[in-house]
Amino acid sequence: SANFAPLFDFSTFDLSSALGAVSVIFFAFIGFEKISNISEEVQNPKKIVPKAMLYSLAFSSIFYCIISFSLLSVSTPSALASSHSPLSDVFASLGYPRWILSFIALFATSNTVLLGQIVASRILFGMSKAGKIPKIFSKGKNDISIFSIIFVCIFSCIVALAGDIKVTARFGDLVAFLAYLSVNCALLVIYKSSNAPFKSPRLFGFPILAFPFYCNASLREETYRLQFPANAPIIAIPASQRFANAAGEYRVDWSREGQEVIVHHRLQQNAVRGPEALCQPQD
Repeated sequence: SANFAPLFDFSTFDLSSALGAVSVIFFAFIGFEKISNISEEVQNPKKIVPKAMLYSLAFSSIFYCIISFSLLSVSTPSALASSHSPLSDVFASLGYPRWILSFIALFATSNTVLLGQIVASRILFGMSKAGKIPKIFSKGKNDISIFSIIFVCIFSCIVALAGDIKVTARFGDLVAFLAYLSVNCALLVIYKSSNAPFKSPRLFGFPILAFPFYCNASLREETYRLQFPANAPIIAIPASQRFANAAGEYRVDWSREGQEVIVHHRLQQNAVRGPEALCQPQD
């Protein structure tokens, strides 16, 4: 229990150490937002992706807490702080070879790097399809851009071989911070410049929590009548069509009354209520 006492001793609080810990935690949790970047590969991403992010976040948080408390139950905070590899030292003190942990860390790091490569290439692919960068980044079969993947791999190798791995890691943290900052600033601009369907409670003008403000059902119908001259032959009219999915239903009906062609448009958007609605309470 003595090893856990410093956790509740705020007299030794150091801001620089706390900020350093925040940067490490930020890097550890940065992978969760990458789930959304590959949502195109998921069926029904609106429901699946948010759940996947929350479940993985909860599991990893619990797992990190278990590891931290396990280390403190074996070693003291001062010993862990002075060690360059505290987890490996504790692992070795229990009689296990260090290479097992190194082997696990190697695969974990490789998995993180591979995920980053996939996400970065998908971001370039999406930006190219939106016309923000050259079209060569979105050319490929089955929505897979080989050029984007190769470009990301070459750029990553150049950055990794450019200098010290610590400098590279800090550079990655800085880029991630700037990316999150730009995204949040963009959301503030969008919030003020459009009728966004989401509102958020604010503190000193900044949003602190997001929740759906409205997801109401709506029905819009429009009818157009096209009158043709009596001597103008009407050979055929388009067939009526219907499109429907979880977001709602769209119908266009064509009909004819003599020399008059009638077009009726009907757009039904679903509400929060119902299992097939566009907006769900958990969204």
